Amino acid sequence: MMHRFQTFAAAATIGLFMPFVMAEAEQEMDTNYIFGIRWEVNDMPSRIRVNGMPLSFSGRPRTMDARLPVSQYTKSGRNEVSLTSWLPEYDETHELALSMLYWKPGWNPNTEAKTAFRVVVHPGQDDGEPAVEYEEGNPELPLQPVVDSARWIVHKDYDELVVSFENRQATPEWCWQKGEVLKDDKATRDSLTKAYRNIHDLLEAGDNDRLMDDWWATMVRENAEAYGEPEGYVRHRAGFQVFMGKPDVFQLAPFPVEPMKLNLAADNRVAWLTTKGVTKPLKFNHVQEENVSSQIQSFFIRRDGEWIVCR
Repeated sequence: MMHRFQTFAAAATIGLFMPFVMAEAEQEMDTNYIFGIRWEVNDMPSRIRVNGMPLSFSGRPRTMDARLPVSQYTKSGRNEVSLTSWLPEYDETHELALSMLYWKPGWNPNTEAKTAFRVVVHPGQDDGEPAVEYEEGNPELPLQPVVDSARWIVHKDYDELVVSFENRQATPEWCWQKGEVLKDDKATRDSLTKAYRNIHDLLEAGDNDRLMDDWWATMVRENAEAYGEPEGYVRHRAGFQVFMGKPDVFQLAPFPVEPMKLNLAADNRVAWLTTKGVTKPLKFNHVQEENVSSQIQSFFIRRDGEWIVCR
């Protein structure tokens, strides 16, 4: 059994240098699969990241597994996913697992998605080493696990299950691969803070069209490409009109006064800000529900000195 005093803190991804063994030699495939991720935490808090970008955070224990589409976060070649949890101790029954899924457009991802591979770990057991489950030698798998990359990393305040995989499907070069390399410094944070404030002003003014045209256009275009959907449909789904004009239901939270934390990912080409813990600076409070809000998670890149919402 593993013991540790629990201290809740924002986690930083720490990499390990180690040799990798490919499950299958990568070879680009001319397919059109949609990719997703599934994670099982079995009554534990969790956070999931793809290529360093946090896609889901649950500070409370959850018993049901969860899944998300991740085509727009997956690049050609090598990728990395991580599942984080934090408990003061683990017993033999605790299990964490993550799986990469794929399905064709038109399939029902809840019932027809196929599993490329699954990685599972039992941190409370003596060996505590992750096991990679996949169909060895299957040349049709678009996502191939890098078997020897799977590891369970014990940090001071949190633990994470990490695995790399190769995407063999021909994939566009996404915006988050092409942004400027950013410095983790006050100048970058202050510059990004101004971008957040401009977005906050537009949210306050209820100007959804300018938000979509001036800030979210790249994200809308690439998400439409990733999932084969019309841009108009993606734009509507990404919009904030559901929160606007309903002051008795949703209220935009004031813009934070204190300096925020700068977060970087994807080889320091992607940035976002957080306030206390993992809280997002842009959020709509639910008027009729105490301490409940809808937070806006956006990942930014900078091109030619200008910030844009990439994801």
